[in-house]
Amino acid sequence: MLKHKVLLLILAMSVLFAFSLDSYGAAGNTGFTGAEWKEIGQLKGANADSMKVIVINSLYQGYSYGFTVVSKKNKQKIEQEYFERYLPFNITSAELIKYVDKVYSDPLNENLQLFQALTIVKQELNGRDKAELEKIIMQQRLIAALRSK
Repeated sequence: MLKHKVLLLILAMSVLFAFSLDSYGAAGNTGFTGAEWKEIGQLKGANADSMKVIVINSLYQGYSYGFTVVSKKNKQKIEQEYFERYLPFNITSAELIKYVDKVYSDPLNENLQLFQALTIVKQELNGRDKAELEKIIMQQRLIAALRSK
């Protein structure tokens, strides 16, 4: 039953992510938080990691489609700049899952949306020092708290 819910959620997220950019290009409400991420983690064996990869790929594909809708003319340039700034690349799926799991291992990060967790991972991979990273995490928590109101 959980597997079917996750598959339905992934399908819905792909569409939702495509239209979740606000007028400034910032991430909108994707609705997929640490709580859902942890729920996927309860699947047995390789299913959990496979589902996590599908969720992350859906996010990336959804944003990519969103950029097509926003600007067909400059799509590639806008997409590349946005992804390079906010989303981790040049990392294996297994490594990315470990980093996201690490972000969500802190109960205070459970309300962060997946995009926010990936932003934190990106900053960690960029070599931000611990103090800077904590500041970014606090900012993301504040954004999550404001969104939930």
